[in-house]
Amino acid sequence: MRVLGIAALCTALTAGAAAAADDLTSDAIQCSKAALRQYALTTSEPAEKVADAAFGKCSEKWSQAADLAGRDPQVASMTAQAQAACVKKLGADACPPPRPYSFYFMEAAKRTFMHDAVIEVFDVRAGAAKK
Repeated sequence: MRVLGIAALCTALTAGAAAAADDLTSDAIQCSKAALRQYALTTSEPAEKVADAAFGKCSEKWSQAADLAGRDPQVASMTAQAQAACVKKLGADACPPPRPYSFYFMEAAKRTFMHDAVIEVFDVRAGAAKK
């Protein structure tokens, strides 16, 4: 039996956490896409509102993915390095404490989903109109 070094163990744990976060993210995406198709066909709301509602319906799944991704040790390390670089360059007064990674994850996930979802709402509605 081979004994893993601490670095290898951390890498293995990080890879496992990343895979779990990817699974949770995939679940959130599938949930939001299903809600998007349903809402696109059952409401005449603007595409942006439909996309926002679809994302919101699955917000618990998105939050779980963000929380798990934020527990990655590499994330904490990168956040600390970025904060230190800011303080070094601009001074402590110019660098507010960083927000949790889950905040940035959710912002990026929503922005990406909304961008793609607005187009999909038009496609779903156009496909339904052809039938």
